[in-house]
Amino acid sequence: MSKIITSTTAEKTFTVAGVSNLNDVYKLRVANSTGRGKVLQANGHTDIRLIELPSAMTKLQAADYLVGLQYDEKLIEDKDPLATYFTDIDAQQAFADFYDKAKVLAPTFTTVATVAEDVDFAAAAELLEADLAVA
Repeated sequence: MSKIITSTTAEKTFTVAGVSNLNDVYKLRVANSTGRGKVLQANGHTDIRLIELPSAMTKLQAADYLVGLQYDEKLIEDKDPLATYFTDIDAQQAFADFYDKAKVLAPTFTTVATVAEDVDFAAAAELLEADLAVA
């Protein structure tokens, strides 16, 4: 039986998000308390990785935030462990499964290493500013 996603479900917000492993399957987990980790553990989950979100987010926003952590240059420069907390293959598969099930596209990030040398950075900066103004 599949779940029906209603607008109320899509708009519900959470303050904690991460991944956990149950029976060798990693899934995205969201909650409103870090105490959720104890509940997951009591129900047989292992490798529970939950963090507090910077603000209340929907499940989709939380997934985007967690995926984006690995691309946050400030976190990497500061050697923040969050920069690599969700970069392993298991966490990445959990995010991919969530995006697939939710029928949305995963966010795409461009890093300096993937940018072609002939990119017009001034035009790219203008597009970025326009995107941020809309959001």
